[in-house]
Amino acid sequence: MRRAALQNPAIRAVWVEALFASPAQPSDHPTDTDIAAAVRVTLRRLGRQGVLGVVATEFGDHPDAAVIRMTWCRRCLADITAARNTAHDTLHDTTADRAVDGPVSPHVERCPR
Repeated sequence: MRRAALQNPAIRAVWVEALFASPAQPSDHPTDTDIAAAVRVTLRRLGRQGVLGVVATEFGDHPDAAVIRMTWCRRCLADITAARNTAHDTLHDTTADRAVDGPVSPHVERCPR
């Protein structure tokens, strides 16, 4: 996953939606590599329109669960982007003390780091 690509909100949105449509689960504690693989496989398998169809169907059929899953997906991609920014900044800055936010909801698991 390229750091610069995930800085682009449109690209990050596609990745969030593809992660949502993927079989990845918070209980699996996916790594950054697992998430990237799940996104790529899902986009190849379903395409952009297929991913959007899955997202729409889930929000229509199970809105409460879909909100929790989408929040987790957004959090994962935000965490990956932040971790990559921190790693990049650490190479160029000697002050690497950074706070890590907690979960936004008791129902949303953090992506592991």
